[in-house]
Formats: sequence, structure tokens, C-alpha cells
Amino acid sequence: MTQTPLAHADGSRVEVIEPPSGRVRRPIDLLALVFALVVLSAAVALGTLAVGTASGLEQDLVGVGSGLSRVLLQLIGWAGGFGLLVLLVVKGIDLVVRSRSWQLFEAVVAAGAGALLALMLQRLVLDGHLGGVLAALTKGLPSEGRTDPLEGLIVASIAFFTVSGVGGRSVLRRAAVIVVGSAMLSGFLSGGVTALALFASAILGWIVGLMTRLAWGVASNRPPGTAVAAALIGCGLDITRLELVEPTPSTGRRYAGSGPSGLLDVRVLDRDSFGTAASRRMLRRMRLRGPSARGPSLTVRSAVEHHALMAMAVARAGVRAPELLAAAEVGPFAAVLAYRPPEGSTLGQATSKDLSDADLAALWQLLGLLQRAQIAHRGLSLDNLLLNDRGGAGLRETGTGDIAAADLSLRIDVAQLLTTLALLVGPQRAVASGVSSLGSQAIVKALPLVQKVAMGTSTRSALRARKGLLRHIRELVLELAPEGEPSEPIELRRLTPRTLVTVLGGGIAAYLLLTQLAQVNVGQVLATAQWGWALAVLGFTALTITPRW
Repeated sequence: MTQTPLAHADGSRVEVIEPPSGRVRRPIDLLALVFALVVLSAAVALGTLAVGTASGLEQDLVGVGSGLSRVLLQLIGWAGGFGLLVLLVVKGIDLVVRSRSWQLFEAVVAAGAGALLALMLQRLVLDGHLGGVLAALTKGLPSEGRTDPLEGLIVASIAFFTVSGVGGRSVLRRAAVIVVGSAMLSGFLSGGVTALALFASAILGWIVGLMTRLAWGVASNRPPGTAVAAALIGCGLDITRLELVEPTPSTGRRYAGSGPSGLLDVRVLDRDSFGTAASRRMLRRMRLRGPSARGPSLTVRSAVEHHALMAMAVARAGVRAPELLAAAEVGPFAAVLAYRPPEGSTLGQATSKDLSDADLAALWQLLGLLQRAQIAHRGLSLDNLLLNDRGGAGLRETGTGDIAAADLSLRIDVAQLLTTLALLVGPQRAVASGVSSLGSQAIVKALPLVQKVAMGTSTRSALRARKGLLRHIRELVLELAPEGEPSEPIELRRLTPRTLVTVLGGGIAAYLLLTQLAQVNVGQVLATAQWGWALAVLGFTALTITPRW
């Protein structure tokens, strides 16, 4: 840890305590790598299945392109050749001027690795080791031979630009899109490489660049603690000390601040750590249905605005929670939020003997205030609920839930609090306190959502050591339900293991079936079929279907 003093305008000093920044591996790069691999695999697989259609479409496009004027074609060729070389040199000089020679070295290594990988894959494809990929990525030439299955220059260039960080500067980003696009268009119109080969080359270059960034990490662009302190001072906060307490939490870095006005809870959202929360929410959104999961904030600004909105809405609802004191940008890629933390200790620090019936009632009253304001918190876990010495309940974080929340989201909050209290005081007291505070109807409405997938990460981890707890809660609540009330769990998951197996198995079966049918005379098969066996198979299949009355 290093201590860096920062002076106020009036001459007073702020003590900033944090470790020196180093290289980081961004979670968003891993997500992008998985996406790129899926896209590349799908494109090549589709091209392998539809070789004839792709070849015909490509001939039509080449015919259209051949009608362009010779001057325009020459300009496209120059932009793709000479322009690409110039841009590579300009980006290299830019990195040297900005004292990022090591990043330039990494970009050159990535470009070399991309070119070498392209040559190896070219040889494997042309030698026929990858089966139908040869027909998908290449086409026959009038003379003997076939076109190149990959364009090494495109692979190397995109790998270089990915590692060198050309996306961070708008002018260079636009120039890179123009020159790389011109190089790909020029190669396609010349007939020396297929469109799918060019697309695969671009994705492969991106993959090589992302793998290089994940292997070595990237230079951190996180604002230092001094910049965070300066932004808070600029908002009018009087602070004398700022210490980093959580370097990489899922919602951003966290500092503990102090000054004459008391303690501060300072949270910084930046591009490096922001990707973690966004990636998790995106994956959860893909797994769960509708309002059961909130979509991710796609930019730092939208995330900060949502945090601020939640803080103001929770405060207006009368809930004791962190008070938002300031929100400000810190450089082009980060923002800071400063809160006054509420008093109290979390439920994770309490035991069942510490919680009285009044404490349980206070926690349910807190949820009642949120429910009346139509606020879904989505994080009512042991480490986020507070109790103070006076028996008052509060929130450690205002959360990233919903304003004007849907009924399903509000019912999930009830199920979460019911499960959280059951982890501490047992199912009987948790259900009894919920019925006493909210009434049996509200608890019964949450019954279909008392399931592990509806809980937060920390609650799901705690439930692994308490097997059977959710089943016990459901049995107790079911006794309160009137006759005919639906009690089956609501299917919150969009993707289940059975669905994934079915889709993957069906895709493989369809691929094998289509490749076999392409070589079969369907009319002859139908003419020689033994229909008695076919009817018997159909009858036995019908017996496996379970009717729903």
C-alpha cells in the first residue's frame, strides 16, 4: 500500500492509501472471446452445410462488384494495402509517444502469432485434414488449385489492433474500420479469397488479440485514488482520508473515506471492473425469464445513473439505507459515487439468539416499505441487511434492482427475505414472522418462487450447507395456502440443462441426418419401406407420451 497526499484548495491535505496500479485482465475480454469462438464455429459450420448456396451468392456478388468503375476499385485497393500499412505505423508511433512500448511489443507478438496461426491452418485446410471446411472456405480456380482458406494479413492486422487498443481512440477506430474493410473488400472482389474466408480471418484475428490480452493482461486505465479524491472534493465533500478497502468487488472498487462530517462509503465504477457485474447480469438474463432478472447496464454512465436512482427511490420510500452525497465522473472511463453509510451490523454477523421477534418484524417492515413503493431490491441477503442497537432495520447497499417493479420481482424479494431469515432463525420463526407482518396472502403468493435459482449468489452458497431448507419452507407455507392455490414452482429459467442437451443433441442429429439424406434417394426409400414396422414404431412412441389432463 502506498500513501499519497493530496492538497485541498485551502492548503489542507488528503491522505490516499492504495496499492500501485498494475496490469489487469478484464472479464469482458473473456466474454468477448467466448462469443467470438461461438460465432466462428457457427459460421464455418453453416458454410460447410450450405456450400452450394454460398458459392452461388458469392458469384452474384462478385459479378455486381465487377461492374464498379476501375478508379473506385483502385482506390479500394490502395486503402486496403497502403492505408493498412500506414495505419499500423501510425498506431505504433502513437504507443511509443504515450510511453507504451511494452504494449507495442505485445501487439507485434500478437500479429506474428496471428500470421503464424493463419499459415498453419491454411496448410491443414488445403491438405484436407479438416474435412468439409476446405469446400466452405475455398473455391476452385480456373487453373489448378484453390483459393487461400484464410487471409494472413487480415488476421495479423486485427490481432495487432485488438491488443494495441485502437478502439479507445475514435479517429483511429474509424480509420481501422475503413482500411480493414477496404482490404477485405479488395480481396473479395479480386476473387482470390472467399467471403467466408475473409470473415473467418477477421474473427480469428480478434480471437488471437483477445487471447493475448487475457494472457498478459492490459495496462490499467483505472483512475488513481488521488483522482477519486479530487472529484469528491470538487463536489464539495470535505474529506481528509481515502483508503482502498475492496480492490475488485463485483460492483466496482470501494474506498473508505473520512472527514470532519463523518465516514464515507465511496464506490468507483470503471471499465476494468465494470465488466464483471455486466457479464454476470447478462448471463443471468440469458438464463432466466422476463422480470426475474434485470438486464445489465451496458455503459458506466447508465450504471451510475441506475445506482443514483435506486438510492433516491429507496430514501424516498423511508428505508434506512446509504445516503447518496455525490456522483461525478473521474476521467473518461470511470465515475464515483459517495454515500453516507447507515449505522448497524449485517445479519451475517448475527446469530439466531441475537434476533428477537421485534428484530424480525423490523426487517419485514423494511420490505413492506419497499413493496409499497414498488421497488424490487433483488439483494436481500445476510450481508446486505442491517440491524442497529435500537432495533431498526436497514440496507447496507441500495441495490441495483427495479423501480416500478413487476409483480414477479416483488414476490421474489419476499421469497428472498423469507429464505434469508430461515437461514438464521429457522423456517418456523421466519414464516411466522412473515405472516405476522405481511399477512398470509403475501407469503403464499411468494411460495412458487421459493427456489434456489431466485436467490442471490451468497444465499445460494449458504443453501448448499442447509439441504432441505427450501423444501421445509415450502411445506410450512403450503399449509397456509387455501385450497386450489397454485403451489408448483414458477419456471424462472430460460435455459435448463435438459434444454441445452436437447438443443445440442438435436443439432448434432440434424447435421448427421442432413448429410446422409443428401446422398439418399428419398423416393426409392419410401417405395421399399416396410410400413408395418413404421406403424409399430409410431405406436410405441405414443406410449411414451404422458398426457396432461
